[in-house]
Amino acid sequence: MLRQIDTICEKIGVYPHAFLSGHAHNYQRYTRIMKFGAKGETKEIDVPFIVCGDGGHNVNSLVRAQRGKVAQEPNAGADVRYLDTSGVAKVKHLFLAKYDDHNYGYLRIYVDKDYLKIGFHQVGAQSLAQSRYDMVTVRLADHHMVAN
Repeated sequence: MLRQIDTICEKIGVYPHAFLSGHAHNYQRYTRIMKFGAKGETKEIDVPFIVCGDGGHNVNSLVRAQRGKVAQEPNAGADVRYLDTSGVAKVKHLFLAKYDDHNYGYLRIYVDKDYLKIGFHQVGAQSLAQSRYDMVTVRLADHHMVAN
């Protein structure tokens, strides 16, 4: 599917500011840093890919043990470029920014004319402020993620 999306985006000349998915029963945020744009106007952009499917089903581990081996949890910031098999986009980096495979949670999304903000909140925290486990902010004008 990513190959099809990249092909269409390359042809049209626009790229989404973020991708949201809910299939896996856990939370994952990846960051794809890539070159994108029309010939002569290529620029580097940051694109968060967020999987948030831990809202109503048993939360599943990100990594499972196999053949008697203990599951090795990935590190936040781990290079996972091997997952990007699109072959269309000019990807500079793809890394696992953050994940939670133990808690139920949900996303809160805020958009205005300047920013897209996506926060993951864990269920069961004492207050909404304490429940936010992760936040990513994308500046819409230039497709760059900014510090929160």
